[in-house]
Amino acid sequence: FPSVKVSPDFIKELFEREERTLVNFSTIFHVGHCGSTLLANLLNELPSTLVLREPPALKWLASYYAEGKSDEEFQQWLRVIGGVVSRQFDPTHKTVLKASSWCHTLMQPLLSLSVENRAVFLYIGLREYVVRYFGRRKMDMERSAQKSFPFFSDVLPPDLADWEKLEDWQRATLGWVSKVHGVDRALAVDSEERIHILSFGELLHRRNATIHSLTEF
Repeated sequence: FPSVKVSPDFIKELFEREERTLVNFSTIFHVGHCGSTLLANLLNELPSTLVLREPPALKWLASYYAEGKSDEEFQQWLRVIGGVVSRQFDPTHKTVLKASSWCHTLMQPLLSLSVENRAVFLYIGLREYVVRYFGRRKMDMERSAQKSFPFFSDVLPPDLADWEKLEDWQRATLGWVSKVHGVDRALAVDSEERIHILSFGELLHRRNATIHSLTEF
């Protein structure tokens, strides 16, 4: 996405010509392999919630952002992609997006589309994350950590800023830290009232109460 080469201006013009109003939505961000699919499935069982899981358009936008394009170009695409993913078939429904684990850098941009937008950040502790990193999902988690790394490497000392020179345990640790860093960046410019930080333990042991609180969020 997109499958053809067209200018952002052209797509923005088509989008505005339709006079489509952006639907407010919430986005689930997470560190990866921490129960985000479970959370999305629980929310999707609610009759008043529409959950879109890892839409390709959102992944494309995160990749585009990572390329360091001009802010003007990114803002054009942000609004276009925001319109694409904020679907709503019933005005009484709430729209929830489940982002891929390396899309955490989009938290603040997506929140900026509307003061009514919300974000949920689901996480597991660093120790548990590292244990899972070296488990069966190592390849997936390493790929996610590597995609997250460029947004964090600029604040690291030189000896840790080169991914290829890092040992596995360093990659695992920095993969987790980079995603938490994405939340810190969003909190620096947005109110804490718009970002709900949730641990997997809380979701697991207080499932009903957690789901209820998120529907009111």
